[in-house]
Amino acid sequence: MGEASTGGSLAGELIRQEGMQGNRSENATPSRGREVEDRGKRAECGEPAVKKGALAIGRRHYKAKEKTLILGTIERTQKNTKEPIRQVLSQIGISPATYYRWKARSLKGQLEDLSVQGRKKCILPTPKEVQSVCAFALKHPAMGYKRLTWMMVDLDVAYLRPYQVYGILKGSDLIMRRSPMAREALRRPPEPDHPDQVWHVDIMYLYIPIPPRWYYLVDVLDGYSRFLVNWSLNLTLEAYTVTLTIQQALTGLKGRHPEEPRLIHDHGPQFLSSEWRSFISGIGLIDIKTRLAHPESNGRLERLHRTHREEGLAKEINGYYQALDALTQWSWYYNHERPHSALGYMPPIEYYRGDPGARWADRYRKISEAACKRKVYWGEHIYGEVGASQK
Repeated sequence: MGEASTGGSLAGELIRQEGMQGNRSENATPSRGREVEDRGKRAECGEPAVKKGALAIGRRHYKAKEKTLILGTIERTQKNTKEPIRQVLSQIGISPATYYRWKARSLKGQLEDLSVQGRKKCILPTPKEVQSVCAFALKHPAMGYKRLTWMMVDLDVAYLRPYQVYGILKGSDLIMRRSPMAREALRRPPEPDHPDQVWHVDIMYLYIPIPPRWYYLVDVLDGYSRFLVNWSLNLTLEAYTVTLTIQQALTGLKGRHPEEPRLIHDHGPQFLSSEWRSFISGIGLIDIKTRLAHPESNGRLERLHRTHREEGLAKEINGYYQALDALTQWSWYYNHERPHSALGYMPPIEYYRGDPGARWADRYRKISEAACKRKVYWGEHIYGEVGASQK
């Protein structure tokens, strides 16, 4: 017990002296020297110099000054005791990963932990902004708060950040809740890094009750921008309906790279036919089959089909020409106006042929200017009232 307490007191003394008198000399006093010598003798006899955890420090966030102090203590403890660094760290209660991370950051002067820095004060939205957000959300009940946020910025309705819009909607009980969908491990092709590099092709079955019959919607979707490059509504499921739709899309494409776009599709009979193989080899393209029995592998187009049904074709449609007219209007809206969650809530045309960087800059400019006006507003309404009451 005496040995453990002696070692523990020495270790504790090292930390306490560093904490209370950080500028003290590294040279040990006579008493400390004797303790270090005794500790060395115990180590030679195979006895632990310090009981594990004797130096253990509490688990919490440390400021930069405290981290510097702990690093210095570790280095001096190792120098005085000649113990391996891992043993010293174990006694103090600091993991090797944390020690080496702190040490590397100390060389760069970046020891301050962002997690302990105070958060900036949030400037509350004005009553007018709250009213505008609620009214806009009621007009678009199917939209999530992030999509609403960037729609309002782009349409000059309100210039707020997503968390501010979420707070307003939650306080007004206007938050939509959706059940989470199970995700499976999928085998996916490489992500495209420019438009017209990868196209997704698929067929959606569309039933129209009056007159009752099935129609077949062929979609060609750009994988990079989610732009609906071309589509066709057909009365049959023949392979030529697919090849013709793709051929029309290629006709409007200028300056494409060799062997692009690559065509991603499922294992439908149209894509396994000899007509399809002849078409692919004739135009010099590469086609990629998705994972068998996993429609999620072509998830971007499957998600578009769901959006077709929920938004584009949600109203009652009678006959082929009504369906054709509805799809024409909807596809234009989808490509040019509807904010897409995967694109920073911008319409696909912005990533397909536009400049998304410029739109992001314009968004943040609007938000920044609105924040300044909001600060002035609350300054006038709060501090002005306080000043008037003091008079």
